[in-house]
Amino acid sequence: MPNILSMLFGSIVVFILGGLWYGPLFSRPWMTGMGWDVSNKLQMDAMKKAAGPAYAQQFMGTLLMATALSTVIWSFSIAAPFLQDWQRALLTGTTLWCGVILPVKYGEHLWGKRPLSVFCIDAGYYFLAVNILSFILTLWK
Repeated sequence: MPNILSMLFGSIVVFILGGLWYGPLFSRPWMTGMGWDVSNKLQMDAMKKAAGPAYAQQFMGTLLMATALSTVIWSFSIAAPFLQDWQRALLTGTTLWCGVILPVKYGEHLWGKRPLSVFCIDAGYYFLAVNILSFILTLWK
């Protein structure tokens, strides 16, 4: 059965990962790829002003992802009881990333005419996020 505390903790960890990923690690190439001028103070100030509500909405989306992922992991535990927990976590996270997230992010790259750098940054983040969340939800006892 899904564990509320593991979903909340996992969401917090993934939210922090997003702050690091799109902050100190990849903020400049991501913003440049999205067409933002990082040297334009007015544009950066407007982006920072809108960030609060966006962070709250993103956290809610992460909680929703944790809830759905927890349900899939629970289903895998019934369908494949022979798997060890770490195998189930890796299989679940990687399968969902390959089969759901990667095609969606690639479609955004193709149809949104986003640069390959933005696709790689976004896809890399979601690969880590889904797998970290999958491990937390699976191994939390």
